[in-house]
Amino acid sequence: MVLPLLVENSRALLNKYKLETDRSDAVLDAAIPASFNFPQTGKVLALSFILFAAWFTDDPVALTDYPMLMISGLASFFGSLNVAIPFLLDLQKIPSDMFQLFVVSSVLNSRFGTLLAAMHTLVLGVLVACAVTGGLTFNPKKIFRYAVLTSCLIVATMPIRLLPKIMERKSRFRPMLQSAAHT
Repeated sequence: MVLPLLVENSRALLNKYKLETDRSDAVLDAAIPASFNFPQTGKVLALSFILFAAWFTDDPVALTDYPMLMISGLASFFGSLNVAIPFLLDLQKIPSDMFQLFVVSSVLNSRFGTLLAAMHTLVLGVLVACAVTGGLTFNPKKIFRYAVLTSCLIVATMPIRLLPKIMERKSRFRPMLQSAAHT
């Protein structure tokens, strides 16, 4: 029910900016249903729960573990979140009890995730249609300005004083987890 609405609104958006062609209609008909099957921002948002769970158990994820978490998370999100989250908790050696907190919070998170998934699908469809029909332009100056601004905002909001603590990744729970694993 949602996919036809996304296709229709994508066509209206392209028509509003005079980018609609016969080819763009065909691209939208193919791109939006195809992109629906891939991990979307709604599911990728669930990776923030892993970071929260690690912080909550006083064992933050080290910055060096972020690439592994992102790759494993994206690969596991092709399936259900209810299977992916316990896998990622185990991968980061976070107590599995945190999954119960994920289940409780998923009532609200799933609504927000659905909103993000719909927007992701719509934007991806419009971008693909514009790229195929020649309506997408590349302006290096604007992209560079956006990259610099984004980098500055990330650095400005990053908790610099916590970086050494995150990097050493020591926790009062780690010895308990290791002793429980050996018994």
